[in-house]
Amino acid sequence: MLFKYEDYKNRLQVRICDRYSKEDFLKNKIVTYHGDFAAYYSIILGIDSEGKMISSMILLDSLLEQWNVTVEQIHADAMVSTLNFGSILASLDGMIMRLVGDKPHRQTNLFNYPDAIHASDFETPMFCLTNQYSFNGAGLILNSSVRKKIGNFMEGNFCVLPSSIHEVLIVPDYGQLYKDDLTKTVHYVNSNRAIMDEEDILSDYVQWCSQDGKIMKRY
Repeated sequence: MLFKYEDYKNRLQVRICDRYSKEDFLKNKIVTYHGDFAAYYSIILGIDSEGKMISSMILLDSLLEQWNVTVEQIHADAMVSTLNFGSILASLDGMIMRLVGDKPHRQTNLFNYPDAIHASDFETPMFCLTNQYSFNGAGLILNSSVRKKIGNFMEGNFCVLPSSIHEVLIVPDYGQLYKDDLTKTVHYVNSNRAIMDEEDILSDYVQWCSQDGKIMKRY
C-alpha cells in the first residue's frame, strides 16, 4: 500500500450484506458479523463534482498486518467515518414524489427535525434510511446512535426491511401479524428480478429494533 491507515481512516465506509449467502464474496475481506448481517469495509477514494462516489477500494484482510491495526479498530473507525457521508431518513412518499414528479422535489431529511416531526405525522409511516449518495447506505443501520435517532422519530420500537445494499426501509412495530406481512414482502421483492437485481439484495430477514437503539435482532 502506498498510503498510511491514518491518512485514510476518515474515508472508511461500512457496507453490509447477507452473512449466509455471501460467504464466497466475503473471503479474504475484513469482515465483522452483526446478527444476520456481515459488515465489510471500503475506502472512498474519489467523489465527482456532483457529489457522487466514483471510486472506492474494498479492504482485504491482508491489510491488517500491513497497517498494524485490528479488525475491531477498523470497525470502530468505520462506524464513525461512515457518518461523514451523511445519514438521511426520508419518507417513502417524499422519495417517490422526488423521483416521478414533474417538478424538482427536494428530499427532506427527517433527522434535521428531531423535535418537530415524528412518524405519527405521516399518513403512510414508511421511511428510507440511506446516505447522501444513495449508494451502499444500508450499513448505517449498524450504528446504534442512528438507530436511537430513528427510535426517537418513531416514538417507539421499529422494524427494518432490508430493501437493498443501498438503503433500508423503516416502519413502526405493529406486532406479530404485521411481521408475517413484512417478511412475505421482503421475500417477494428479493425473488423478483424485475424489481431487484441480484447483486443489490441485502437479506431476506426483517429486523426488529428497540426505541433506544441498543437492540437489533431478527424479527
